[in-house]
Parts: sequence; C-alpha cells; structure tokens
Amino acid sequence: MKIEKKFNILSFVIVGIIVIFFFMLVIDTHRVNKNKEPVFIFQSITYDDGSEKYYGLFYVVFHLKTINENDPNQITYHWELTPWFVNIDQAREIVTSGSIE
Repeated sequence: MKIEKKFNILSFVIVGIIVIFFFMLVIDTHRVNKNKEPVFIFQSITYDDGSEKYYGLFYVVFHLKTINENDPNQITYHWELTPWFVNIDQAREIVTSGSIE
C-alpha cells in the first residue's frame, strides 16, 4: 500500500513537470511567432553584431540582428526558437531560407 501511494505521488509530480514544461514551450513559441520576447528564458551571450542568445528549458532562443545590405541604416530584429544544438549561423540560415540544410 505504501509503495503504491509513493508511486502515485511520483507519477503525479512527473506529469506535473511535463505539463508545466509544455505550457512554457507553447507560450514562448507563440510569442516568438509574433516576434515578441519570450517569457521563460534567460540571456547568456551577446554577439559582436548585437544578436543575442537566450536559454530556455531544453531550447534556445536567438534574437537576431540583421542589417540590410542595400541600406545600412535599416536594421531588423527577429526572434528564432530552436533546439539546444543549433548555433547562431544555423539560426540565421533558418531565418533567411526557412530551414536548416
């Protein structure tokens, strides 16, 4: 009886953590798709060009700075949510082409 009760509590805690992670990911993904700053991230790196890298739980968010080649005064920023293993060059490629190659 005691072991079954501990198993039920442990199962409830694990499912609760998964649900919380899911909602964090959904909220941040939704905000990134609207080009707004995600909520559940912390900044780790600022690159020389002004782009920034943020870490979330099991994902990375890049705030990419892009300067228009034809008009250097035209600067745009773009949010991109990626898995942990994606680097900034791959994130820039996702923004320009739409996928990693």
